[in-house]
Amino acid sequence: MWKVMKRLIVPFLGYLVIGGLILGVVSIIAMFGGVYMHLFGFQYESVGTLILFFILVSIISLPLESLAIFLTQFMIRLGLAQKNYGLVYIFFDVSSCFIAMQIVDYFMPSIVSTRLSILLFALTLSLITVYLEGKGFS
Repeated sequence: MWKVMKRLIVPFLGYLVIGGLILGVVSIIAMFGGVYMHLFGFQYESVGTLILFFILVSIISLPLESLAIFLTQFMIRLGLAQKNYGLVYIFFDVSSCFIAMQIVDYFMPSIVSTRLSILLFALTLSLITVYLEGKGFS
């Protein structure tokens, strides 16, 4: 009996820890993102709605960002963006993040954001991604 319980509890606790870490990272990004976007007109009712906003944006933007990476790679294979890989990636990444945030903003009445705040946040995230992944502009 104990062995069966142990085989069920250990993976559950592992998933719980990983889920908690992911939620913690999203919460930190939500806090900094909320403060940064608030400078440009972003408003939210509570911290919970702010965290929910960023969780939903993350879920919606996953397929859009995959499409952005695919389009960038496709343009490189066609020879259209060899020298401007960083700029093309930033364009597609900002577009996908902007679309995801606009969709979530539309369906969440407790969040009010301006296009400027969304655009600047998406651009900042994209530039941080380019810097961290070393995609560069050359």
